Amino acid sequence: MMRAAGRRHNAQRELPPDMAAANALAAMRRSGELLLLGVLLAVYSLAYALDFSTFYEVMNVAGPVAFTSILCWSCYSILRQSPIAVWAPLLWFRLACAAYYGFGALVPHIVNDETLLHIYSLYYFDERLNFKVNVVYSFGIASVLLFSQLFLSMKKTYASTWFGGTEHKGGAETLLFASLFLGAGGLLRYGFAIPYSFGLIDGVLPGIVITLSTMYYVGIYLLIVYGVNYNRKILLLACILIGLDIVVSVASFAKTELLIIMIFSFLGFISREASRTKIVVGTCCVLAAYFAFQSLVGYGREELISRYGEIRGAGLNERWEIVQSYLNGGQETVSTTNQGGLSRLSYVNADAFVVDRYDAGIPGNTLYNAAAVLVPRVLWPDKPIITQLGTDLNLLVFRQEGSSLGVGHFAEAYWNFGWWGIAPFMAVLALILTVFTRFSMRMMACRKWLFLPVVFIGVKMGLRVDGFFVPDIIGAAWIAICLGLALASVDAMIGKLTLRKRLPAQRQIRRA
Repeated sequence: MMRAAGRRHNAQRELPPDMAAANALAAMRRSGELLLLGVLLAVYSLAYALDFSTFYEVMNVAGPVAFTSILCWSCYSILRQSPIAVWAPLLWFRLACAAYYGFGALVPHIVNDETLLHIYSLYYFDERLNFKVNVVYSFGIASVLLFSQLFLSMKKTYASTWFGGTEHKGGAETLLFASLFLGAGGLLRYGFAIPYSFGLIDGVLPGIVITLSTMYYVGIYLLIVYGVNYNRKILLLACILIGLDIVVSVASFAKTELLIIMIFSFLGFISREASRTKIVVGTCCVLAAYFAFQSLVGYGREELISRYGEIRGAGLNERWEIVQSYLNGGQETVSTTNQGGLSRLSYVNADAFVVDRYDAGIPGNTLYNAAAVLVPRVLWPDKPIITQLGTDLNLLVFRQEGSSLGVGHFAEAYWNFGWWGIAPFMAVLALILTVFTRFSMRMMACRKWLFLPVVFIGVKMGLRVDGFFVPDIIGAAWIAICLGLALASVDAMIGKLTLRKRLPAQRQIRRA
């Protein structure tokens, strides 16, 4: 079976770019998935409409189990059919939804009493409200997958129509782009993003700087790809950079950054051969890091808030003192019976809060500054802080500043518009994810590393289902479009230079 899987993987890599991209997009269209989600949603809707209160508790357990199983099986089937689909935003959307709104929705029913009380401390919800939140999840996610399938079925024009130029398959090109992205991304990450998170830079850091700093991860990925395929000695340098970034992520108490560096380093190591053993080992390492890091994140952030009133502030030395304090006994102050790693996966409490607010006649207004994301802060110095939404919600819930709270796109849609607004809201999300999935599959099929930062932004959009729509989708998509157009100009210039070099050689051959 393992050999058969390896042969399938190699066959996928040997497909021409057009066929590989088309195969990956075809893998995203899963009618069986929609049928099963439709059945689950119908059962949810019937129980909700008839107010089967005795049925709520059963469905609050059975529903998330079925939901998680459907999405995880779809992800497995997609990757089995097309390995390059690992770069598809629609794949990561499914995985993130399975984690947060499938398994995460199950968390309140499987944790111990202390953890449940911790979940209720944000907002108490009964079985009926929990059930309604699960219906919102199912309706929103099913809508995204339905609309994405409709958009994928439309007559398409491959991304190469707009983004032509050269393919980058050789080792020299891989190492070149790895160096470029490491340099540019490292400058933005360690020169601006990290100092800003440490409170060393005052003011507001433009979102484009934070987004483009992720090019550093792209550079590490390409460095690993080069090391795995061309020069194993380079892997040592890649491992050193990975270790450095993990240390900085730990000191930043940034769980997301730690997971990103681990996930995309893992993707680099399996780029040559994605065996089942490697996938299982890598997945276990990522999950172990998440659960091990979770209590440290809570401890570190509480320390920062107590000292500075927010999670920003404190230099590297002070942050490492906090880490050492945690390792030297500080973890004893963190409850060992509170299953924080599990509770962080659940958004039922926060989503129940915003759903209740809409039902009480207090809708949200999270799309108010949507147009502002299109204007650079350089041109509008007093531009509203788009990422303030999470801080404002945290203030609304806890009556105190210092941290940020998210609800995810589905509860956000209900909070703003109620039931009638979810489908239009999800249609826009599906369109954006589908466009980036088409683009990513074409670029990765051609192995056009120049556009990998845009592909990476698309993956992050798929992952950020627990964020807010304006900063995490609209803002990120706008930055990716502008970056893609700029890279397309560079790609065209590279293509012209390559053509000019080839023409004299071809003329000499003809003369000979």
